[in-house]
Amino acid sequence: MLPNNALSLFRTRQVFVLALALVAAARADAAGSTAVDKLIGKLLEKGVLSSAEATAILSEARQEAATQPVSQTLPTIVPRGGIGPEEYARPRRGASNVATRSERGILRIGGLVQSWFTAGQPTPDTFRVRRSELKISGDLTDSVYYYAMLDPSKPLVESPQGIIQASRPLQDAYVGARLNGRVFLDLGQFKIPIGKEGRGSAGRLDFAERAMISRIFGDRRDLGVQFRRASDEFDFRLALFNGTELNANDTNDAKDVAGLVSWHPSSSFEVGVSAYRGRQGPTLGAKDRMGYDLEWKPDPRWVLKAELITARDQAVRERGWFATAGYTLATRWQTLVRREALERDLSLPNSVERATTFGLNYFLDAHFSKLQLNYLRNDGRGHTSDDQLVLAMQAAF
Repeated sequence: MLPNNALSLFRTRQVFVLALALVAAARADAAGSTAVDKLIGKLLEKGVLSSAEATAILSEARQEAATQPVSQTLPTIVPRGGIGPEEYARPRRGASNVATRSERGILRIGGLVQSWFTAGQPTPDTFRVRRSELKISGDLTDSVYYYAMLDPSKPLVESPQGIIQASRPLQDAYVGARLNGRVFLDLGQFKIPIGKEGRGSAGRLDFAERAMISRIFGDRRDLGVQFRRASDEFDFRLALFNGTELNANDTNDAKDVAGLVSWHPSSSFEVGVSAYRGRQGPTLGAKDRMGYDLEWKPDPRWVLKAELITARDQAVRERGWFATAGYTLATRWQTLVRREALERDLSLPNSVERATTFGLNYFLDAHFSKLQLNYLRNDGRGHTSDDQLVLAMQAAF
């Protein structure tokens, strides 16, 4: 038989080892608390632990589990129109971002890399990194969220006055609040709600590049505040902006206003209308936009899309459109064709730019990893030999 001091030391070590095991169990899986309680109960019955020791061990284990951050992979599943940018609105099977859960909520890290090879006129054949987006988003509480996105692949552009702010890598940066159910308020820098392709994610494009009207009018960002409301059939947005676009403070007290209404009665049909009204330049000349978009999937293999945008920049009126048809040959293969036109000044003859793009997509993992081969043929406004071939590869996480 062991002496009292040896027995006490043995028992202390036994309790210490048991406490460590329980802490590890509690941290590994909070759902296993019922099993831990049963184990403690058995040890109490056999006299291994006293009631005070059992209470202390459980209290310490649960306190440790509550305060210790847990790094894990969490599914990004946000309802349509919910918190975050457009690319988080439609979850895929098995999709996940690298995420960390802690006392301060959930932090998600994502990204997008698009690499190109282009051949043809008017530029030399070249390899390039088209996009390298780094995304950080998170939920501080059930009603407070944030989102930021950088694109380091953007080249800085300088002018005699210094670096042009719109060329800086910061793209999106805003804080938002869920006001009530599906009602949200965003404050910061984000995309202007004009058109559908332009405001959508660069990782979900049908072709390697957006249509002309989407690049010029739709894919634009500005600093402002936005009110959003989403439902199963309607999306509504109303926003105020500086009107100076990306990364620039306002130069006057006037603010631009933008809004959109989108109706999607089913997953196969969507139609939307968007508008922008603002002022620009020292004379506060007009800066107006109107957008109309339609998307229809007659069956799972076919997709038809069309957009029209009209614009006025001071005295110049512009108008452009595109129409896309796509057909899925097999699970991983898709063929597409797009016809587009852009009139840069409606008051001038021969101001129309036209292009036809043929596309072939091979999906390694839906839009998250894919290969795209595009042949772009330009015509109109004096174009003769500036056709272009683009091979693009994409990875998103």
